[in-house]
This record gives sequence, structure tokens and C-alpha cells, in this order.
Amino acid sequence: MLCYICDSTADDCREMARLYKKYAGDPLWKVKAFMNPEKLMNLVVSDKPEIMIIDISLKPLGEGGGVDLAKKVLAVSPATKIIFVGDDPLHCTAAYGVKHEYFMPRALCAKTFPIALGKAIEASQIEGQAAIIVKTRDILARVFYDEILYIENHGRQVLVHVVKGPTMCSYASIENLMEILDDRFLRCSKSYIVNMDRVKSLSRRELTMRNGDQVHISQSHFARAKRVLSSYLEARALVVGMGRLESRHRAALKEMGIDPESAGDPNSHETKSK
Repeated sequence: MLCYICDSTADDCREMARLYKKYAGDPLWKVKAFMNPEKLMNLVVSDKPEIMIIDISLKPLGEGGGVDLAKKVLAVSPATKIIFVGDDPLHCTAAYGVKHEYFMPRALCAKTFPIALGKAIEASQIEGQAAIIVKTRDILARVFYDEILYIENHGRQVLVHVVKGPTMCSYASIENLMEILDDRFLRCSKSYIVNMDRVKSLSRRELTMRNGDQVHISQSHFARAKRVLSSYLEARALVVGMGRLESRHRAALKEMGIDPESAGDPNSHETKSK
């Protein structure tokens, strides 16, 4: 994930970058800071940053300030999520002139930054990115669905067990997560959600994951879990099988000197033979 920062002074740019790195929670999330809006616009088309933090009264742009810059950015990168920051809390009214996720008064940035960043990341997630946002007291982390083994209820929190890396503890609920997760995830008890792509086997009492972990399955959930898991894995096997069959078919066509892209056109082979 890439974040652009455009602020009026070097000190303000550095402070926004510091807060972003503190709360992003992932070293792969990058940040670029600008005081020159023109230089920023030269790069935004190719970079298409997921998040942009803009000084709403951006001095180099005059009266329109950061709102005008946000409009230009969204015109070429509509998926970018805008966060405004301003010295005067009353400037928040100007922010309504363009789509944005949050306005932060500069004096309160340290407190409101994780809220603003969370809203921007969640907005990106809603637009189809297959990931959940894990929130703790100190960080926000984006966890891709493919990386999740299973999710475990832990009091008022959940434990997100991932393929690689440490288990993450987040302030969330099993019920809320089930509302946003896709159909690869199965609720197998009141306390567990599993990624069916990561299941190795199923027994009466437990699911065994590919990494060897065993997840309890309640008696009340067993019949449905077995049915859903069987249907899902059969559908996955069919898709994979069709993909392999198509690959073999395309390879055979190439060996015969036939273009696979035109194989469905009855006139294409006649044209070549002439």
C-alpha cells in the first residue's frame, strides 16, 4: 500500500510520514511526501496511491488549496482515498467539496490519525480488496484472505492465525467478520472461522489445517460444515480441473500450428490454408 502526503512545510510532511509509519503496521506500506503539488501530479498517474493525506489549505495552490488538488488526483486515480489535515478545525467545511474519508485538525493528529487511516483502509477494502483490517491498540494491518488459516474468538477480541508470521490479536468480533468475509470462510463453531482453502481434513470433532493446527468443530455445526466444505472443495476441484484441461488444449493447438485465440473461429483455419 502506498500513501502520498502533500503538506505545506517539510516539518509537517515529516510528522505525517512519522504517524503513518507508526500506525500502518506493515513495513511494505510505503509513503512519499511532497510540498510541490505539480511534482506529485506528475507521479500520481503511474503510482496510483491507495491513500493520500493533504493539507486542506495547501499554500502553493492558493484559494482552492488541497481541495482542488484532491479533485485533480481523483480525476486520474479515482480509487485513492483522501484524508485532509488542517490547522483550523473550521476548514472541515471546505472538505465537503470533494469525496474524502476524514478531516483531521492538526492539533489532534496524534489522536485522530489511526481513526482516519482505518477509515481510508476500510474504504479500500469495501471496494473489493480481499483483505481484512486487523486493529490493535497500536497498529492497523491489512491481512489478505489468502494469508488467513483460521480466526479464533478470544474474549472481546479475536486471534487471526496466518500462514506466515505471528498470530495477530484484534479488537473485533466473529459475527462482524463473518459479514465481510467471502464464501471461502466457514463458521465451524461459535468460536472459530476457518479458511476452507487451508483445510486438510475433517473429522467429527475437528478440522485439521494444512499447517497441522486442529480447530474444534461443534456438534451443532458438523452436518452443515461437512456439506459446505464438500461442496466448496468439489467446486474448487472442478475449476482447477477445467483450467488444466484448457491449458492442455491450448498447448495441443499450438503444437498443430493453430492459434488458440482463433480456434473458435471456423473461418480462421481456412484463411491460413489458402
